[in-house]
Amino acid sequence: MRIPFLIGACALALGIAAVDSYALTALRLESFINRNDVDGLKTALAKESDNLSLAQGELVRLVGTDGIKAIAAKPNGETFLRVFLGDQEWLEMFLASGPVGEGKPAAEGLMVLYDLWSADKARDARGFRPLATALALNTTIEPFRSTLRGLENSSLRPITPASRYFFFKNAYLANKLNPIFKTLQTWSLRFVVSANHDDQGLAWALDNVNLPAWRYVDACWFVEYRGVNAFGDTIQGPLFYMPWREQDNSMENPYKHGGVCGSLSTFGSVAARAHGIPSYTVGQPGHCAYAVRLGPGDWAGGFGGPAGGPHQYFWGGSYYYILLMEDAFAGALKTKDGITTLSDESTARTKMLNSQRHLWKAQQAIEKGDRRQAERDCIAALEAQSTNFSAWEMRINNASADPSVLAKGWQGLADEILAKLSNHTKPMCDLLAKFEEKQLLPQMDNAARLAWFERIHKTIAGTKGQITWDWQLDSVFANQIKQFPKDSSEQWAFFQNALALHAATNEQFLGQLLDWGVKNLGEGSADKCITALAAVVAEGGDQLNTKATEKILGTAILAAEKAKSRDAFQAAVKAASKYVKPTAPAKLERPEGLTLVSSDGLLTLSTTSGWDRPLEHGGVLTEKGGFFHTNNEKTPSATVELRNTTTLTGILLINSDGHAGRQKSLVVSVSTDGATWHKIWESDKVQGQWFIPLSDKGTRARWVKVESQHENPEVFHLRGILVYGESSK
Repeated sequence: MRIPFLIGACALALGIAAVDSYALTALRLESFINRNDVDGLKTALAKESDNLSLAQGELVRLVGTDGIKAIAAKPNGETFLRVFLGDQEWLEMFLASGPVGEGKPAAEGLMVLYDLWSADKARDARGFRPLATALALNTTIEPFRSTLRGLENSSLRPITPASRYFFFKNAYLANKLNPIFKTLQTWSLRFVVSANHDDQGLAWALDNVNLPAWRYVDACWFVEYRGVNAFGDTIQGPLFYMPWREQDNSMENPYKHGGVCGSLSTFGSVAARAHGIPSYTVGQPGHCAYAVRLGPGDWAGGFGGPAGGPHQYFWGGSYYYILLMEDAFAGALKTKDGITTLSDESTARTKMLNSQRHLWKAQQAIEKGDRRQAERDCIAALEAQSTNFSAWEMRINNASADPSVLAKGWQGLADEILAKLSNHTKPMCDLLAKFEEKQLLPQMDNAARLAWFERIHKTIAGTKGQITWDWQLDSVFANQIKQFPKDSSEQWAFFQNALALHAATNEQFLGQLLDWGVKNLGEGSADKCITALAAVVAEGGDQLNTKATEKILGTAILAAEKAKSRDAFQAAVKAASKYVKPTAPAKLERPEGLTLVSSDGLLTLSTTSGWDRPLEHGGVLTEKGGFFHTNNEKTPSATVELRNTTTLTGILLINSDGHAGRQKSLVVSVSTDGATWHKIWESDKVQGQWFIPLSDKGTRARWVKVESQHENPEVFHLRGILVYGESSK
């Protein structure tokens, strides 16, 4: 087995300037194959200074001896290797379009690329290299790899990389794909080609679900929300779609027979990807949603997305890493106010490519045992693109293996991460967690630790990135607070200081901190957490006055609502109860003997106005009564989340004393997942109280939403939303 040099052919393909470099590579590749000497090849390539040789060396490192030999043994395999190894643009496209696996997965990815090159003999194949490369790359890493391999191994309608490649190529040539497809780079194409449905399903969607790009967030509603099929089989079991598997493809089946959030979100996501638009499904607590990429940094949410745990991702399984990826590869940064700032995507691509080149040099230095040179190369990689998460990981791993790195060096690295990733605080904290506990904190006393953690929270509080409900405080705050003695003054001082930082900047994160403290800081923590929150914004120093206490408890209630934390909400309204008076009428117009199930729930509003009284929100869910007040909206709403899914027996709505006529047109809907709603009642009559009888109707719900509907924007206010049902105790 040998690879002909064909230097003359290389000159035609690569240009005269590349001949010498390529000739060296061809000689070394031949020698490597004949002598099975991968180390010799790596050493030889490492001596070459040009970017082509640098990329060639990195490919050989990733794929390994057996991978190169396996392709060389294939029909025209040597020709493919000459073409691929000699084409710098294509080679770097493979190596610098997001994470690449090592060893066997990388070899499989390169084999996929060879297979696609072999299968496509058309003249326009070169223009579809990004598409082929995206498919090959997704074979090398999880979670993309499992999706593709699962579809290849399907017993019903298996796909191959070639069938998926030609589906998109032919659809593009037939002008069937959305114009967005033409704008995609290899890295973003990776979110298109791994659609987790068979090719027949994609073809069906291409012909039957045609929408403007921005409407694919609604494509999920092509599917009827349905939990039980015509034969009585539940969607939670394996038999729901079984009767139609042979006759209907993977998209027709849910379209014809329905499903719940997972089926709807997958349908919507695959419909977008079938038209060449990047998309992913996303896991949320008790729910599945999806996201559709409409442009750089613009992931629009479908069925409750885009935040949560994406099922396909780079670097980390959180929406925060999707935002980091967009910043790194597309120069798109979503700010705190939801506004996306953009740089030129080609500029971002150049930065990322240069960053990766420095990482390949760092890898060569590591293999030579030169940790200091590897550190310099990692620093250069981050200077080229500071949001390259892979560069940060390599730098941390290199430092961890270098005993000469002392406490001062680790602190300097931590300071850099804090400064350069301040817009991406979740990845920032994840990187710090890789070395903080072992290398950084042991050098600090309690005062230094407290100061360091406060710096982190100041960065989080001042972030320009987006804070979402899935910040996962258990992986950050829990590790910080355990550094202080349990229930000690230092621990509570840290918690209180963190609350103070977030109280002024981000109510949602404040609510998450409050929720975490209530659940994790031990017996009596709810009262202590509320007391701590009251203390941080108290007016007049250490002695709390009534006005200051009411102000901060109102802030705590709104924060808990925004964080969607029932526990924090209940802790706050309990603390506020002594400051509010009952508002319910003397007689409640509902049957006797009903069990109230809303009193330990959570109230959330579509908006809050200056007339709102947050301290009374908890009373809205109890028979004592309370009050809420929204802004002007066409359909303002109030939603009650119960502690458990419950069979309802009735709902009592209590109108306000003043301006009661605003509540003329009311609609009540219920949901078991917080995303799909079923209307159960409506009224166009103004009353002091409305009772909705539900006994013996089998209405089950976890969420109850009350909407006030108007032709023109109007406010909405009630004194009570009392939900009755079967006791869950």
